[in-house]
Amino acid sequence: MISVIVPLYKGNKYIPQLQKNLKLANDNFKRQCNDTIEVIFVNDYPEENVFYDQNVNYNVQLIRHCKNQGIHAARVTGLKYSSGSYILFLDQDDYIDVNYFVVLFNGIRDNDIIICNGYRDYEEHKELLYKRSLAHKLVMFNKVYIYGTDMIFSPGQCLIKKTAIPSIWKENILNISGCDDFFLWILMFKSGCKFCISKSKLYFHRENKYNYSGSSERMNLSFRQMVDIIDQLNIIKKEYINALNIRYDIKTVKSYNKKKLIKILICNPKVLFFTILYKICGYR
Repeated sequence: MISVIVPLYKGNKYIPQLQKNLKLANDNFKRQCNDTIEVIFVNDYPEENVFYDQNVNYNVQLIRHCKNQGIHAARVTGLKYSSGSYILFLDQDDYIDVNYFVVLFNGIRDNDIIICNGYRDYEEHKELLYKRSLAHKLVMFNKVYIYGTDMIFSPGQCLIKKTAIPSIWKENILNISGCDDFFLWILMFKSGCKFCISKSKLYFHRENKYNYSGSSERMNLSFRQMVDIIDQLNIIKKEYINALNIRYDIKTVKSYNKKKLIKILICNPKVLFFTILYKICGYR
């Protein structure tokens, strides 16, 4: 079974379309793999009563937070109630191809996580996440995340073995939303997890002004909190911590001080190399 965990924040308007999308994908999964999904909605906006369709071809649970705790806490709550051997963390406003579960379930094999390609959906047009195959392949290399950037655009691209999700990630919650998935990838690499890719374009991220990823200030604060927690836990090499701190400096200066940005990059050749690498590969 695959557990689809969907954090909700003012999410009622997204649920009907999302449930229809998941029903079609589950129909295909049942037909081709003789398996099924469950969906766990975690309402992180307690002021809103959530309504969903129970007359679907998969089990549905609704878990309510008593207060807003952020997307990381909502995903961890969903994990606690999940029954599947595989996990998909899907955002409330995103959607997947009808073949998503079939392709990734068959493709993961003895790996711990499989990452597909997909699109950023701007309504008027769609933009491929990985425009070149090399950019997609870079998701499997730890150092790109440390010195370059988070190469996985969204956890919605990923099917993850539940047993591969580190306890550290479940016990150290980022209360500033934005980088909890990046935190998860770093911890999975640290645990020796095996990453693989599917070239199929199966995931669709809807771009709107409410996305956490659209707020650079919030993302920077979340990144800072993530690095501080990793440093306190002393779980990766000091060299990697230093690189993450340099990347934080780059994030906070690049919008207003290009000279300082250039100086930081020149003084840190590994960061410069991996920044150029993912840029020329056509990612972000």
